[in-house]
Amino acid sequence: MRWGLASNNNNNDIGWNLDDIELLGFTAVDATPPVAALTVGNITTGGAATHTLSVTYTDESAVQVASLGNGDLLVTGPSGYSNLVSFFAVDALSDGSPRMAAYVVPAPGAAWDYSANGLYEVALRANEVFDTNSNPIPPHVLGSFSVSIAAPLVDLTMSAWPTGWGTV
Repeated sequence: MRWGLASNNNNNDIGWNLDDIELLGFTAVDATPPVAALTVGNITTGGAATHTLSVTYTDESAVQVASLGNGDLLVTGPSGYSNLVSFFAVDALSDGSPRMAAYVVPAPGAAWDYSANGLYEVALRANEVFDTNSNPIPPHVLGSFSVSIAAPLVDLTMSAWPTGWGTV
């Protein structure tokens, strides 16, 4: 592509200015948002303060890595649990596709335990993740994970009191 502007001795003027030029090939501009796929395991053992999950983002052009961050995902669950998820890492720091992002979900209390048992839903929030053409992924539920931790066993010793008032 070439642009030329010339004048002669009879006509000297300020010329033309060209700005915001877009060169398109034979294909249409990507207007499709990226696609997100959740990978998360269920929790069956207690004691950890957090739970890690990952989301793989793919796009026709490239995922905008700078758009990944805290608050991309919302996790909701039993007993009114609702928490924005913390961004942990991405597999590559440059824009591209696919990109795998890791996130950390905090436990409802100090650690995951049997009181947190139930189904937890992971949703992508609106206007959080974009491709390099500024197409946002629409908000939607990505999937879920379950917490199924056995309650601790308790040994009880029982006896009749006063002695002789019955049997156990």
